[in-house]
Amino acid sequence: SNERCAAAYRFHPDEGSEEERRMKYIIISFLSGLLAVLATTTWAAQAPLSADELKKEATNIVHGTIVEVTATTQKATVDKGLFNRDRIFKMKLKVARVSKGSEVKGGEEITIVAWRAHRRLPWHAGPHGHGPIPKKTEKVTVYLKYKAGSAYRPILPNGIVIEKKTD
Repeated sequence: SNERCAAAYRFHPDEGSEEERRMKYIIISFLSGLLAVLATTTWAAQAPLSADELKKEATNIVHGTIVEVTATTQKATVDKGLFNRDRIFKMKLKVARVSKGSEVKGGEEITIVAWRAHRRLPWHAGPHGHGPIPKKTEKVTVYLKYKAGSAYRPILPNGIVIEKKTD
């Protein structure tokens, strides 16, 4: 019984019949190739933009206070994998001032929709959504890219900047 157990854990490629050795080499080659592919795959999310890049790319830059944040999870729309899910954040922003663009006015309340990857395969590269996501009452600067329906979309990935608290 112990000999059978020990034999089951032995996997020396030079032991056994010619057919067994061949199968062992195929398995070892396949696993080595798979490991090489997974080891060289990019795991990084999209790189953050600099302040100058954000200003250049934004159609509108607004400053204000978050008055409401709601979150839902839905099937991914950017990376449509079978099991991929995104967390969608809908925020209401009370605009205090506008430093770029004419579409939004100070004193207005606008809706901003951001997203964050909620569930992905571990080797997924590419956009993972917006970050950071502000909480209610936080003061923010938002670099807006475009308007979709009645909601504005911030620039990916760091188009929402939470202002530092000066306590």
